[in-house]
Amino acid sequence: MSGQLRSPLDVLVLLEDDDGDILLTKRSGRAPASGMWALPSGGVEEGEDVVATVQRELREELGLLVARDDITCVAVVHARPPLGPARVGFGFLVRRWSGHPQIMEPHLCSELRWVGPEEVAALAATAPVMSYTQEIVRLWVQGESFSTIGWSEALRTV
Repeated sequence: MSGQLRSPLDVLVLLEDDDGDILLTKRSGRAPASGMWALPSGGVEEGEDVVATVQRELREELGLLVARDDITCVAVVHARPPLGPARVGFGFLVRRWSGHPQIMEPHLCSELRWVGPEEVAALAATAPVMSYTQEIVRLWVQGESFSTIGWSEALRTV
């Protein structure tokens, strides 16, 4: 085997309120994909498991505290973006938290918006929504748990 076997791991959080809406963030400034709508998300850091990443990202980005028991994995996406390495994204559902979502990193996020899950695809027709976000939401809404995006058919078959 040659080279390192490594794909960055990401978490994408479906923060669902009592009305069934999910929270989207509009990335800005130095954030990757600035100007695009996305689920609250972030990369797994060395020595951190994916659940701890969800807790850290929600605290850092939105000022929320979430217990480990309130975090449920609902989807996994193996994505190959146009630039950079392939990534593995874990979609987590959170329905209970402490605090009120607020922009904690204004240099990375300019806006928060609650939307119905079915509205994400419609929003993408008029505003840029990250494909990672669209796919995690689609999987969750359709009750599916895994997909790949950005891979050509030739690369999918061995």
